[in-house]
Amino acid sequence: MRVSSLDSEGLIDAAVRSASGRLKEVILPVNAHFLNLASRESWLREFANREGVHVVADGKGVLLAARLLGCRVPQQIRFAEWVHFLFGAAEKEGLSFFFLGAEEERVRRAGEVVQRERPAIRSVGVHHGYFEFPGQANEEVIHLINESGPDILLLGMSMPVEERWVRENRERLDVGVIVLGAGCFEWLSGRTSVAPRWLSVLHVEWLYRLIQEPRRLWKRYLVGNPQFLIRVLKERIHRVA
Repeated sequence: MRVSSLDSEGLIDAAVRSASGRLKEVILPVNAHFLNLASRESWLREFANREGVHVVADGKGVLLAARLLGCRVPQQIRFAEWVHFLFGAAEKEGLSFFFLGAEEERVRRAGEVVQRERPAIRSVGVHHGYFEFPGQANEEVIHLINESGPDILLLGMSMPVEERWVRENRERLDVGVIVLGAGCFEWLSGRTSVAPRWLSVLHVEWLYRLIQEPRRLWKRYLVGNPQFLIRVLKERIHRVA
C-alpha cells in the first residue's frame, strides 16, 4: 500500500488546497487494523491506492512495518491531534464543514463542541451515519451534502464502512476534500477521550483504547495486532530471502 510522504504540515496544505480547488481529494489515516482489513479486502487496497487519496500513518504499527520493510514514512500523524490543526486552518481560510457519521446526538454534539472552540468555523450541516447505501436514504444524504456545498466533508463512520461509502459516492459529491475520521465524533463530542501523547511514545496507545472499550476492541488489538506483526515479519523474511 502506498503511504504518503507528507508530514503533518504538508497534509494540512494538501487538504486546504483540495478544499479550495474543489479537488475532492481524500485524507485516509491508516493503522494496523486498517491494514489487516486491507490484507483481506482487495477493494480496500484498490481504494487506498487511488489517485488523489492521501494515505497517512495514524498508528505506530504502520511506522514499525515501514521501518522493518525498509520504507520511509516521515512521521506518525495522530489524527486526533491533526484534525484540530485542520480546524484551525479552516477557521483561518474561511472553509466550511459538513459532519457525517455516528449517532445523531453524537455528531450534533461534536459539531457544537467544534463550533464553540472555533467560532469562526462555518458548519453547513451534520447528519448521522445510520443509513443504507445504495438506496433512497443514501440519495437523500448526498443531496443534502451537495445542497450545503461544504469545503470539507468529515466522516465518522466505522471502518471500512466509510471507505466503501466514499469509494461508491466520491464522484457524485460536491465537496472540496473528504477526510475519513472513523470514530472521531466519539471523542470530538466528549463521549470518549484520546490517549495521552506519552502513551503513543511508548507504543501502547492501543491499550488505552482497549481499556475504554474492551468488549468492542479486544479482538482488534489482542488478535489483530499479533496477526499484523506476523504478516510484516513474514514479508521481511521473504524480502531478505
